[in-house]
Amino acid sequence: MSTSGYSRPVPLWVLLVAIILTASITEGLTLLPGILSPKPDFAVSLTNNPLIIFAQNQDGNNTNLLVDSVRNFTGIVSLQWTTPNGISVGLSRGTTQILLGRTGMSVLSIVGRIVGNYIVVVTASSGAIAHSTSLAVRVTNLTMTPNPSSLTLARMASGTSTISLTSINGFDSDLYSSSGAYSLDGSGYWNVPDNTITTNVTPYISTVPLDGTTQAVLNITVGQSSTVGQRQILVQMSLATVKLRMTIALTVT
Repeated sequence: MSTSGYSRPVPLWVLLVAIILTASITEGLTLLPGILSPKPDFAVSLTNNPLIIFAQNQDGNNTNLLVDSVRNFTGIVSLQWTTPNGISVGLSRGTTQILLGRTGMSVLSIVGRIVGNYIVVVTASSGAIAHSTSLAVRVTNLTMTPNPSSLTLARMASGTSTISLTSINGFDSDLYSSSGAYSLDGSGYWNVPDNTITTNVTPYISTVPLDGTTQAVLNITVGQSSTVGQRQILVQMSLATVKLRMTIALTVT
């Protein structure tokens, strides 16, 4: 006796479950690249790092703070920074909020009065995104020490004073010298040039070695027509727009 094959029909609920699962998997595979792909972002950088500041420069020094759009980021980026004791930090150009399309820039201005090494942390943030970068700041200085610090010369006589120029915390630059003799004005200030006394500093350009000392020599000659009394010799060393001054007392006998 032969029997014919018989297969049960698949229940409808099984077909519905299979269709739903297939649709879910397909949608998940479609969304997965979007979920895993990198999101729009931005990057923060500084153009002058480390930053060297001369302590006697009232204007300090600047660095450009750049915020670059990554993967077509657009939005407002807010800037903040830390201010260590010993230096002041501010913006000389730009604002603390950058409307970013491609690249935004602000100019960070730092003034240092106390010799030392500092770290300024700059943070740029927009919503949940925040990035920080560190700026190394070195504040340098220079000392000028005359030996002797005062001279007594007769008319028609000459004398010298040796000036030691000492680098502090990495100062390294050329200095351009000038000098002159001055008498007191009626108000008690050393403002009147005395052309009867000639002065010069050699060498004209002094190269101060890194954390070292170099010497320059002040030469003074008192003329025959110079009057007896007190004078002040002004020695000036120029570094770009910064002028460093010291005085030496001169007595003409």
